[in-house]
Amino acid sequence: MQEQDLLNRMEMLEKKTQLLLRDYHHVKEALVKTKDENTQLKNVISEQNKQLNDFSYRTKIDRIVETLEVNGQGSEELKRAIDEYILKIEECITQLSNNL
Repeated sequence: MQEQDLLNRMEMLEKKTQLLLRDYHHVKEALVKTKDENTQLKNVISEQNKQLNDFSYRTKIDRIVETLEVNGQGSEELKRAIDEYILKIEECITQLSNNL
């Protein structure tokens, strides 16, 4: 009888071990997914911060342009010229980023 009791306990221990291993693998998969999501969210935050900085920069330029008149040009013309330069600079940065 004692031998049968030991076999039953071993079977129970083996089942519990299998359950623990299954749970471990599920948790490990969830951790990998969470790390991936965390990385993606960090990238989103970084991109949003970049856009916010760009917007802030453009707003400052707009304020400066509105108060200036250079060489007889109105502020709208100056603003348009600056916007064109900014777009060209952004295109150059994009091309440089793609070449790296």
